[in-house]
Amino acid sequence: MDKFEIIRRMRQDKIKWKKVGYYLGISAGSAQKEFKRRLDIEELGEIPIIKKRKFDTPVVLKLKKMARENPKLAIREFGAKLAEEFPNKAIPRPTTIHKILNEGGFKMIKLLKKTLIWPRNQLKRLDFCKEMVKKGPVFWESVIWSDETTVRQRPQGKKMEFRVHSSSKKEDLPVNAQVHSGGFSVMFWGCFSKVGLGPLVALEGSMNAEKYIELLRTTLIPELAASGRPMTFMQDNAPCYTANLVQAFMAQNDIETLDWPPQSPDMNPIENLWAIIKARPRAKTR
Repeated sequence: MDKFEIIRRMRQDKIKWKKVGYYLGISAGSAQKEFKRRLDIEELGEIPIIKKRKFDTPVVLKLKKMARENPKLAIREFGAKLAEEFPNKAIPRPTTIHKILNEGGFKMIKLLKKTLIWPRNQLKRLDFCKEMVKKGPVFWESVIWSDETTVRQRPQGKKMEFRVHSSSKKEDLPVNAQVHSGGFSVMFWGCFSKVGLGPLVALEGSMNAEKYIELLRTTLIPELAASGRPMTFMQDNAPCYTANLVQAFMAQNDIETLDWPPQSPDMNPIENLWAIIKARPRAKTR
């Protein structure tokens, strides 16, 4: 039973307002006002609440127009521009501007990251895909995939989970220490195919054509010989990989390479292998 019905029945029994208020835990005057308000609602209906905006309509309309024309405009910049447009009118505060824009259907979103691809490279990617569609599964079973990856000691933004008791104090909790540029790092080169995994090679310093040729001589050529079948070698278009010196070495050793397009769509499956390898140490910390 709501408060109105309680008051109605008590008044029908001719109970004084003071006792009605005492029973409901409010003053006699408040009980009378509540009872009268509910009677008016029953007789006349609920009074509509009309929100009156403090600022003139031109200001609000200009604000929305500015938001449409310049989506990157920060909230704090709207006030300055409105003050220039309406020097003699009251200008809303930043919190009010934010509220007006929200009510008008405007919201802030995170833009999706999208790599810009040169038109000529778009055509090369398209030609590559058309050519690869023609090749059957047997071809992909004879491809050796290769790539480099960097492993950092403390990569920036790495999420770490640690199970603690709810009674632990905040100052006693372990921290996920962040080091500028991720701290100590090592670059690795690896390869694999359907036949199996190739060696994982730690690289010292920056890669150049001479170092890459030595890498191919000591790792790739033995892998090609051990596969027992003709294999196609996949590498990306890093400058040291496509140098004339490297191309000559591959021709001398009959190393067939896969024509990989620039700005490739990252279809190299070794990327998945790197992700699995890097995920294992993280899983051990949970």
